[in-house]
Amino acid sequence: MFEATNRAWDAELEPGDDHLAADGRVMEVLSEHLCEGWLEGYLLTGRHGLFNCYEAFIHIVDSMFNQHAKWLKVTRQIHWRQPIASLNYLLSSHVWRQDHNGFSHQDPGFIDHVVNKKAEVIRVYLAPDTNTLLSVDLPMDDAIAHCTRGLGIWDWASSDAGSEPDVVLACAGDVPTLEVLAAADLIRQHLSELKVRVVNVVDLMRLQPPSEHPHGLADAEFDDIFTSDRPVIFAYHGYPWLGPLPPCDGCDRSGARTRDEGGAHPPAHGGREAEASPVHARSRRRPTGHLRLEVAVLEMRVLVVNAGSSTLKVSVVGPDDDVSGEQEFEAPGGHVDEARLDGAIRAMGGVEAVGHRVVHGGQRYPESVRIDAEVIRYLVSISDLAPLHIPASLAAMAAVRELMPRMPAVACFDTAFHSRMPAAASTYAIPLEWRQRFGVRRYGFHGFSHAWAARRAAQILESPGTGLKVVTCHLGSGASVAAVWGGRSMDTTMGFTPLEGLVMATRSGSIDPGLVLWLQRHAGISEAEMMDALDRHSGLEALAGTGDMRLLLEKLSAGDEDARLAFDVYVHRLRACIASMAAAMAGMDVLVFTGGVGENASPVRAATVSGLRFLGVQIDRELNGQVTGDADISAPSAAVPTLVVKAHEDIEVAREVRRVLSAPAG
Repeated sequence: MFEATNRAWDAELEPGDDHLAADGRVMEVLSEHLCEGWLEGYLLTGRHGLFNCYEAFIHIVDSMFNQHAKWLKVTRQIHWRQPIASLNYLLSSHVWRQDHNGFSHQDPGFIDHVVNKKAEVIRVYLAPDTNTLLSVDLPMDDAIAHCTRGLGIWDWASSDAGSEPDVVLACAGDVPTLEVLAAADLIRQHLSELKVRVVNVVDLMRLQPPSEHPHGLADAEFDDIFTSDRPVIFAYHGYPWLGPLPPCDGCDRSGARTRDEGGAHPPAHGGREAEASPVHARSRRRPTGHLRLEVAVLEMRVLVVNAGSSTLKVSVVGPDDDVSGEQEFEAPGGHVDEARLDGAIRAMGGVEAVGHRVVHGGQRYPESVRIDAEVIRYLVSISDLAPLHIPASLAAMAAVRELMPRMPAVACFDTAFHSRMPAAASTYAIPLEWRQRFGVRRYGFHGFSHAWAARRAAQILESPGTGLKVVTCHLGSGASVAAVWGGRSMDTTMGFTPLEGLVMATRSGSIDPGLVLWLQRHAGISEAEMMDALDRHSGLEALAGTGDMRLLLEKLSAGDEDARLAFDVYVHRLRACIASMAAAMAGMDVLVFTGGVGENASPVRAATVSGLRFLGVQIDRELNGQVTGDADISAPSAAVPTLVVKAHEDIEVAREVRRVLSAPAG
């Protein structure tokens, strides 16, 4: 390059300056943002360009790439727009070439970021050798043919002699290819009876079905290469879901999923462990009824999205129920700031699936389900069952889908945990036509919180959980109590909507339905006004002027009479509901408090338990006053323990995601 021109330099030249000139055409700068901007502008002139960058630092331009990809998607629909030259990224200095500096440049997440964009505008190629698609392992003609196909069987490295192999060793990328070739050679030397097929992948998108990407392989072609029933070991420098058989709608390529084998150092910039030889237990096709609960699914890192009426919470749950990267930000009216969400997701590192907590599954979905167009349509149709929450969940689904269009996503319903309640607990004594025609029943809510609280209580008490009778109190701005016997919900205080049951921050809880009819008739209150009043302007706020328990307790300490009444009404209803849940199970083995109020408001716990000694519960005053995290606050003389458990709905959502994605197709 310097034989043709020099570096552009407008400042004073000094003796010894190398290739600097005012008319130079080489611009050097240590700014990925500036380089990206230069290149995007250059491409608009009709010429071609290349952006070479360390793979760890290319993330700096993630948001710029997002906008460019969106622009490409939109401009493809404009008939007068001329084709745009490709924006080519060449990623270098990955982890395998950085072992001398502490693995500081490890982060293959940009590939994941690119592949989540629309199929018509992205391509991903992984060179099989160190010279980037030049003929090193193959003669030139063979190399050209192989790279044109995008993947293929390397007979010269295989030992199956064209017959059915015992195992398939697949690879994508330069170092993983070298590793697979070395492994195949070792097998030939030491396990010569084992028939091995070596498959090299250049075009990563060939591994998708045609419905997902235009380069995708048809099923028959896929089976010809990877077989239909042989184990596949895939060496790949990247996150597992982008391995050869990623989960996707409408296909069954999820059988042979990847698993990180470990061995890589923690990545820089908050990324997750990136490289290993992902192991595939089986290839794509499997006998009918074969369980898909495989290691890879169990070890998925799941992005959990919890959309509330005014906030959005996201976190990542790892295979050991470890929660990382929790973030919460404002989402007024269910509006999602896509740029902020994108930043939060990228900061958490790679994930293999998404779980959306949805407050209501209605009559159709008694359990969690893969999200598709039909699921979305149904949720829109039942939005009036939870008008503050379901639209917010739908907005979050749309935002995440835009950022990660190929990521498998599951709708996890709060009502699912209570779907197996006995009929005696779930049935309203109302006309049969209403129950059958409109699906009117007691659905229950806060299912993930109750499920986790009961599970965690069994762990704390070192009980197997079978037969354990747990009363769980989820106390937050919304609140409910549940009877959980052996992990199954037997009863709960919320019903058809989250309005039933306890007194809450701004919700009334259970009231006489005759009162509602009377007010509508005599006060002329409309349906919308009634819903708004009962849902947003009742409860503690109506009694004490605030729905915040912290402020209410401060007012109570100051002698405020309204605060005293509100507190007493709250505790009175809570005690009654706890006792009724114990009655639903003919006893209680443990009482659990969870949620923001349950975990942090010691006066609420003390006042509640003081009226329940007839059930065998009693708490230690000192332990109750100094709770941090999960704790047993029982008094030594208590016959029934009382626990405080930190709410972790995200862990239960992640468990549901893995269960759904591991279930047999169809």
